[in-house]
Amino acid sequence: MRSIGVRQLRQHLSEVLEEVSEEGTEISITSYGKEIARLVPPRKRRAPEEMAALWNRIDHIASEIGQYPSKGMSAVDAVREERE
Repeated sequence: MRSIGVRQLRQHLSEVLEEVSEEGTEISITSYGKEIARLVPPRKRRAPEEMAALWNRIDHIASEIGQYPSKGMSAVDAVREERE
């Protein structure tokens, strides 16, 4: 990750923001050599259909895990057993 001082950031704000948004670069903002902030690209949002499919998959997995006897077995143990 590259860093840039506050003064340089003010002088080159447009270019820095373009680098972050278009290239996905994370940039550390420094003041007197100490990091005070970080510019990061925004997270990409998933389409509603994709989110619905993910939640459906999670619901399916939860129902499968729910079939295991709860007596003495955690969900983590159930998933580990299923993987084996």
